[in-house]
Amino acid sequence: MRCPQKRRFAAHWSMVKDGAIPAGLFGRYMTRDRCHNIMHDLLFVDNTADQGHDKLWKLRAVVDKIQQHFLEGWPFSAVFSFDECVLPATSRRNTTRMFMSDKPHRYGSKLFMLCDAMTAYFHIYFFFMSFEVYVGKRRGADDSGNDVDYKTGAAAVVRNLKVALTAERRHSLHAVLIDRYYSSLFLAIKLLNMNTYVVGTIVTNRLGFDQSI
Repeated sequence: MRCPQKRRFAAHWSMVKDGAIPAGLFGRYMTRDRCHNIMHDLLFVDNTADQGHDKLWKLRAVVDKIQQHFLEGWPFSAVFSFDECVLPATSRRNTTRMFMSDKPHRYGSKLFMLCDAMTAYFHIYFFFMSFEVYVGKRRGADDSGNDVDYKTGAAAVVRNLKVALTAERRHSLHAVLIDRYYSSLFLAIKLLNMNTYVVGTIVTNRLGFDQSI
């Protein structure tokens, strides 16, 4: 492996071999301080581009490219799991940073993730088939023209499944595993029309469920 994982970025300049991890190679081509200075001022974004209302406009091209590689690089199974996670971030310059009191990292960027439920590949290698960076509340219309709140968890599940399950990737039937945050009758009916079953927990006092449950 030419570029092994290190605990810190500066460790790539280490001249000491650590067990099976070889000494750093970066120092052959550039000094550590020189690299840090370049990274501090390096910019790949055209600030004159049309920003629109996208909070993630500076990283949108990068996110879309990563999404494309994830979708192309992993064979799809018939069973998925859907959940959210937090990328820790404390910088106030992060336009997607939010506060989530029930997460281990309370400040960071929220991601909706579609993961492989059969191999648990996400849990081992931090790899997921489809993801979406949460950028706040948006409203729009669905295919039937009805007003949809894209902030809801149910809408996030449908949105990510539509991105991942294109015609060439679909099985005859699919199942998605969710937790109580996403469970709703609206989601179950919507996904059933997409030949996708839902398995998840429910909150008995949530609106829409029968009182006998």
